[in-house]
Amino acid sequence: MANVIRMAKRCAVLAICGALSACGPSIEITSDTVSPRMVRKIPAGQHLGWVQTEVRTFTESADGKKTEVSGISCVIRSKDFTARVTSPARVKTPTYVQGARFADRGKPSPVVLKCQGGGLSGNTKVEAKPYGLSDSTTTTSYYYSNTGGYAGGISTTRHNSQLVSSFPWSYGGAIKLVLQ
Repeated sequence: MANVIRMAKRCAVLAICGALSACGPSIEITSDTVSPRMVRKIPAGQHLGWVQTEVRTFTESADGKKTEVSGISCVIRSKDFTARVTSPARVKTPTYVQGARFADRGKPSPVVLKCQGGGLSGNTKVEAKPYGLSDSTTTTSYYYSNTGGYAGGISTTRHNSQLVSSFPWSYGGAIKLVLQ
C-alpha cells in the first residue's frame, strides 16, 4: 500500500511539473493591476470581493508548442464590467456569492476576452467557476481563439461536491488565449 501511495505522489508531481512547463517560462507582468470599469451594479449581497486574473496571449506552432507573446491589446468584458489591458497583464475581476437564494446559484455571466495586435487576433468566452477549484490559480488552461474551446488543464485541487456549492464564483487566476 505504501508503494502505491508513493507512486501516486510521484505521478502527481510529474503531472504538475509537466503542466507548469507546458508553455515555457512566462513573461513577467510589470504593469499595475488594472481595475475594471463597472457597467452595472452587482446586486446587493452578491458581490463578495475581487481576485487578480492574469491575461496572457500565446501563439502555437505546428508541433503544438505554445509561445507567449506580449504587447497584444485586449478587452475583457461581461455584463457587469469591462477592462482594457495589454498582455501580459493582471485585471481585478469580481467574485460572487454562490447560493440557492440567487437565480442559477448566483453564477455571473461569462466574460468575453478579445485580443488583437501584431497581425494576431483571437477571442474566447470564459464561464465563471467555483473559485479554488477548476481554472483557479491551481490550474493550467488554454482557450483557443474564436472557438470558445477549452484546451484542457490539470487541476491540483481535490473536488468535493459538498464544498463546490460553498466556493464563490470566479473567472479564475488566469485566462490564456491562443491567438491565430
